[in-house]
Amino acid sequence: MPKVHRKVANRRARTPRTIAQTRYEGDKGQAMTMNDVVSDFSAQAIKSFAAALPEPVCERRREVLPQILREWNRIDLRRYLPLEKPITRRERFKKIQEVRKRASELSRALKALDQDDRNSIIYEMLNAEGDPSRSRWPDLSKRLDEERDFLTKLAAIREIWKPRPGQPRNYAAYIVLQDAAAIFEWFTGKKAGRVVDVSGGSETGQFFQFASALWPVVFGKGVQGLSAAMKNWAQGRRRYGERSPLIANIDLRHPTWGVFECE
Repeated sequence: MPKVHRKVANRRARTPRTIAQTRYEGDKGQAMTMNDVVSDFSAQAIKSFAAALPEPVCERRREVLPQILREWNRIDLRRYLPLEKPITRRERFKKIQEVRKRASELSRALKALDQDDRNSIIYEMLNAEGDPSRSRWPDLSKRLDEERDFLTKLAAIREIWKPRPGQPRNYAAYIVLQDAAAIFEWFTGKKAGRVVDVSGGSETGQFFQFASALWPVVFGKGVQGLSAAMKNWAQGRRRYGERSPLIANIDLRHPTWGVFECE
């Protein structure tokens, strides 16, 4: 067979890249774009997702499903999956934690001041500015209060970085499953839920089947981690009543799609 034909055959046989496999490709040191990290769902992938779902609540949902999946991939998934290497995020976390620590110390020090202490600080600030008059005294006193409040908020940013008690560490997987549940419920009219086989203890059920089709394409590692993610998702839904606004958001972004219409 001619050499050029072998190249074409090899190119066609190449396995399509998953979202996770495209995550950290590219030259070292170069900034990565969103498209470097998340690849589009192929027509084959969308077909496999649809095949993993039960019958739709109406045929129109089947027609709109590819648009929903592409929009989810194009907009929402790209917000969940990390653009940075883990070491970069860890280094940023350390820097922010150091800022938080210093802000907390200064905030406590300001709160410990009595009125005489505050007056002394304001007096020294006015002297440093070469303004011995008291005309700016009220402004500086107010500014001290504002700075103390600002530092208190800055010291509290640890709440943004640490998950709530019971919230899963793998937050991306948790959010992906929330969205998958929203798609499942919109498409089927049935409630998404976690089902465990009582005899073997393994995950089963219609929603798990759908999630199993999504997982390898989104995370690029087969169904590794899916069972743990299903457990976290089910606990989060039960404890916090959390639901994904994905379908409602898509409907707002594309009102002409008639996302909630049924014929």
